[in-house]
Amino acid sequence: MGGPGVCRSIFLWRAVRVLFEEKHLTPIPIQRRPLDLALVLFFSISVVYGFLFSLPEGLGVPVSADSPWPPLRALHEWAAADEPAHLDPPPNLIAATLFDGFFQAPSLLFVMIGLVRLRSWLRPLGLV
Repeated sequence: MGGPGVCRSIFLWRAVRVLFEEKHLTPIPIQRRPLDLALVLFFSISVVYGFLFSLPEGLGVPVSADSPWPPLRALHEWAAADEPAHLDPPPNLIAATLFDGFFQAPSLLFVMIGLVRLRSWLRPLGLV
């Protein structure tokens, strides 16, 4: 009764419970945590860029002077001069913009919420 498999599953259960238990950290306002504030500001730029530029471009909205999406319309001059791949995106660029819009931007938004609200689940997530 209770071989090594049971011991491993109990250990795993305890480890998961400890990692994801909601512990109340000492509430310190974000203004008094300069590193967290800098990370939130940096991540917010990435999230806005991901949702405004990467996601529409990955979904097929053209980067052109008459684009139906105004942010991509504003991006046209830069793309024509410096990055012409955005004018007719290859499959790897489409995959990268879709990854940015569907995975990276929402993940960073999730991390920003954890930083501002001092959630304990953010610690194990940061170790990954």
